[in-house]
Amino acid sequence: MKPIPRDSSGRILWDRIEGFKQFWLQEALRRTNEELRRMIKDRWDLAPTPAVLDHLRRRYRTQLNPETRRRAYTVRDQQHTTEAQAVPSFVRELGPKDEGYFVHVSGDCIVSSDWHCPYQSQPLVEKMLTLAKRLRIKQLILNGDFLNEDSFSRWKYNRFNVPWPEEKASARELLKKLYGVFDRIYYILDNHDRRLIVANEGKAGGLDESDVIELLTWGAQGGKLIPSVDYHYILVNELFRITSPKEYRRVKLSLPNRLAQLYHQHIISGGDHLFGVGLDDSGRYVIANDMAMVNRKEVPYVMTQDSSYPHWNAGFYAIINNVLYPFCDHKNLTDWDYWLNKAVPPSRGVRL
Repeated sequence: MKPIPRDSSGRILWDRIEGFKQFWLQEALRRTNEELRRMIKDRWDLAPTPAVLDHLRRRYRTQLNPETRRRAYTVRDQQHTTEAQAVPSFVRELGPKDEGYFVHVSGDCIVSSDWHCPYQSQPLVEKMLTLAKRLRIKQLILNGDFLNEDSFSRWKYNRFNVPWPEEKASARELLKKLYGVFDRIYYILDNHDRRLIVANEGKAGGLDESDVIELLTWGAQGGKLIPSVDYHYILVNELFRITSPKEYRRVKLSLPNRLAQLYHQHIISGGDHLFGVGLDDSGRYVIANDMAMVNRKEVPYVMTQDSSYPHWNAGFYAIINNVLYPFCDHKNLTDWDYWLNKAVPPSRGVRL
């Protein structure tokens, strides 16, 4: 077998593999991703990740035909497991057949976003844990970018980057502390959380989301971490849509306002590190920009470049009896003394 052509960073040059393009154009329309993966493994001894296969479909414009799409769903339903996914991400649809892949949350919870370990604000973390204990909230949502993973970004040579072993150790210790308070932690993996996967695309074996979860949870005993792998959003009590959307907008509330109009749900949108709470244009839905669990002044590389972007806002939200409570870490916005020392834990059907 001829050597597999690769670029200087080790990524596979699929176009230069003899016979690959012809094979792909002939088979991709009528094969599921799982079938293609097995065929590529048998023929070239390569194991492309789902992300690589999706990329190849976009490059060669070979999306699944309707018959193959139906077969992909049938195969996956017969597997009765979330470990092997036959249908690629761009054809997944929320519905009865996808129930096992979608994460729902019931009851009260805290909604946090953008921890960027190891840059989390420790004072804010302690406030959040104290509040959760006082209000007896046992569920936490990590709405994207719990990890930072700058070691695997294209700007990895920034001298402020924290080495991956140090970041990994910090994240594990933090997770152990969270397990001490929360019974369940729901984890939406966003772009920073997947940088390790992207950096290993095309390399022998590759990595997937399960590798990130295992690296993070190794040795951490306690609560239960529930990752939302396929979807970048989850629903709380079927009312609130907690989401890490594709877009970024500088104007606060403009993106969650649009999402509320599209999905007809209350929206908490993460990833922009902003703080804003209001109602959408229809006046029917609560909308919010999720805050960050970091203080921008504590993140070295943020302070090295001027920007007209809005400044990051530190804080989190709590959903209690289906009412949204913001906890912005700003001295004029949150009465921390009341919430941490005087607030009475809510009873069922009673609002704070």
